Amino acid sequence: RPDPIADPRRAKFLFELLGESTAANGMASYLTQATRSLAAAVVAEGALKPTSTFTLLRVDARLKVVATITDPVDRFSVEDAPLLQQFLDDELGYALNLALDSLVVTDLLAAAASAGVTVTLGTVRTAITTLQLLNVEPTAIAMNPTTWAVVEAAALAAYAANSNVGPNEAFSRRLYGVPVVVTTALATGTAIIGDFGGATLFVDQQGIRIDASVATPRVVGAATVSDFQLNQLIFRAERRALPAITMPTMFVKLAA
Repeated sequence: RPDPIADPRRAKFLFELLGESTAANGMASYLTQATRSLAAAVVAEGALKPTSTFTLLRVDARLKVVATITDPVDRFSVEDAPLLQQFLDDELGYALNLALDSLVVTDLLAAAASAGVTVTLGTVRTAITTLQLLNVEPTAIAMNPTTWAVVEAAALAAYAANSNVGPNEAFSRRLYGVPVVVTTALATGTAIIGDFGGATLFVDQQGIRIDASVATPRVVGAATVSDFQLNQLIFRAERRALPAITMPTMFVKLAA
C-alpha cells in the first residue's frame, strides 16, 4: 500500500492515512523540515528578491519491531480446524496494527504544535484556522471514538435548528468540512489535526510475519519440558515499521 487511503473516513487505522515507503536493510533515511518561512513576492526588475528559508534535518533510524505472541495452542486443534489458523492470523495482524497505530500517534503528538488543551467545537475550529494561517489545509481530524461522540453531539445540539449551517455533515463523520478519523490509539480528550501528507510510514519488504514455535520450555509438575513434547504451538507475529514526521508544521494537537 504505497499510497494513503483517499477518503480518511474509510481508514481503520490512523497509519493508513500515511504514504508508505520501503526501507532497505531495515534502515530509514529521510529529511524532516525544522523551519519553514515563505517569502515570495512581486519584485521590480533588478530589485533584490526576497529569501524563503527552509531548514531540513537528516534522520537515519532503524525500523522498530512491533510484535506479539500467543499462549500455547494444541497442534491438532489447528490442524483439525482450518478456520482457527485464519482466526489467529487475523487477530495477531489486528494486534500489530493497533500497536503500530499507537506508535504513529505517539510520534505525531511529539511533533505537533499545541493548539489547545481541550477538544471542543471551538478549539477544533481554531486548530484548523491555525493550520490555514500557515497555508496548510488539513486532510483529517483524528480523535478517540468517545471524544468524537461528545463533539458530534455538541455540533448536532448547537445547530439543530439549522442543519444547513452546522459544522458537521450529519452522520458523515466530518467537521467543518474535514474528515474525522476515530482511533483508540488517541486518549479521550485528545485530537490531532493536520495534513497527513506531512508524514510517511517506512516499512520493510516482508510486512506482517507469523511463525510458529515448539521450542518454548515450560514447567509441568516437577519437570521442565518443551512445547514439542506437549504437542503445542506458540505463534509469533511481528512487523517492522517507522513513522517519519517529515513536515511537523503540518500538524497541530489538542491535548492536556
